Amino acid sequence: MIKPLIIIVLSCLSLIALPLHSQKVVTAQNGEKIIINPDGTWSELPETTQVNKDSIDVIAKDEVKVAAHMAYVDIEQNDYKLLRAEVLQRFEDLKAKQFKNKNNIKVVKDEIKKAKKEERDALALRSLEERKLQYYLSEYDLEKEMDALKPFKISIDRIDNQGFDSMQYNTLKHNYTAVAGNSYAVLSQDTSNPTENTQTNNSPNTSKAPIAKPVRAMTEAEILDRDIKRELAFYTFETDNNDVLRNPPEVKCKVKQKGIDKRTRKERTEMEAGYLFGYTHPNIKSYFKEKDYLNAYAKLSKVGGLYYLSLEVRISSIKANKTYGSLDKGSGIRIKLIDGETVNLYNITAATGFIEPLTGNTIYQTNYPMEKAEFKKLSKTELDKMGFIWSTGYEEYEIYEVDFLINQAECLKNS
Repeated sequence: MIKPLIIIVLSCLSLIALPLHSQKVVTAQNGEKIIINPDGTWSELPETTQVNKDSIDVIAKDEVKVAAHMAYVDIEQNDYKLLRAEVLQRFEDLKAKQFKNKNNIKVVKDEIKKAKKEERDALALRSLEERKLQYYLSEYDLEKEMDALKPFKISIDRIDNQGFDSMQYNTLKHNYTAVAGNSYAVLSQDTSNPTENTQTNNSPNTSKAPIAKPVRAMTEAEILDRDIKRELAFYTFETDNNDVLRNPPEVKCKVKQKGIDKRTRKERTEMEAGYLFGYTHPNIKSYFKEKDYLNAYAKLSKVGGLYYLSLEVRISSIKANKTYGSLDKGSGIRIKLIDGETVNLYNITAATGFIEPLTGNTIYQTNYPMEKAEFKKLSKTELDKMGFIWSTGYEEYEIYEVDFLINQAECLKNS
C-alpha cells in the first residue's frame, strides 16, 4: 500500500512541476530514480541511462555562443544607430548653417550697395566689407566641412536602403572615427569577446577584467611629426657651404622704382613683380600641361610710411570675367601663413578684368595697403595659402613661393 501511494503522490507532483516539452528525473524516498514523461506517465530510470554531464556542458556552451553572437550583432546595430544619428544631425545642422550664411551674404551685399549709393565714409564701407569677408570665409569652411561629411551620409543611406551589413558598418565606423573621433559612442571592452558576457554568478572567477581606456586617434599633424622624427633618426646632416637649404643664396633685389611719387609727393620704393602661384582646376589640367590656367604675380612697395601689396592675376581665358566676376573695391584677401596665423587685406582699386589684346588673357590688377604690424608679420613668416573674394564667390590657392614676401620685404627695407 505504501509504494502505490508514493507513486500516486509523485505523479501528482509531476503534473504541477513537469515542463510541457521535456522529461524530468526525480528521486523517490527509497532512492530509486524515476523518469516523468510529458503525458504524466512514469518509468524507472535504467541503470545504463546516465546523464552525460559533458554533453550537457557542450550543449550549454553552444547555446551560449549563439546567444553571445546575437548579442554582439545587437550591439553593432545599436552602435550604428548612434553613429547614424550623429551624422544625420551634423548634416542637417550644416545645411541650416549654409542657408543662414548665404542669407547673411545677400543682406550684407545689399547693405554695401546702399552704403555706396548714400556715399557713406570709408570706415563704414570697410566695416561692411570685413563682414562680407567673414561670411565668405564661413561659406568656404562650411563647404569643405560638407564635402567631408557627404561620403558618410551616402554610406548611411546605402545601409538604410540595403539593410544592415556588418562589413559596411565597420568600414563606415573606421572611416568616420578617423575623421570625427568616436564621441557618438564608446563600446565597452566586453564587445571584443562576447563569450565573456555569459559568465554566471556561480562562476569560480567572478572578478571583472579592467576595462581599457579608449585610445585617442592621432591627428594628421601628429602622424606627420612622428614620421618625420623616425626618418630623421636615420640621417646625419654633415653639410658644406654648397647646401642651399642651410646656406641659401643671397636674394637679388630688383627695384623697379625709387624716387618721389608724382601723385603723393612722397618717397616711393617699388619692387619688381615676381611669380607667386599658379592654379589649374583638375577638370581642365589636360588642356594646360605647360602652364597654369590662372597665374598670380606680386610685388611690395612703400610710399611714405605706408606699405602696399600689389597683385596681378592673369587668367588664360577671354571669358574669365563671366566665371570669376570681378575683384571689387573693398573686397578682401585672406593670407594664411605656415604658423597658422592669417592676415586679411582689403583692395583699394576695383578690378573688373581687362583683356590683353595679343594673348586673350584676362588680367586683374589690385592693391592692398598694409599696417606696419601686418607688414612685419608677412616679412617674417612663410606663406601657405591665399584666398580671394571674387564677386562670384571665395576661392583659395596654394602658394609654392612661400618665402616670396620675406625676400621682397628684406629688399624693400635695404633699398
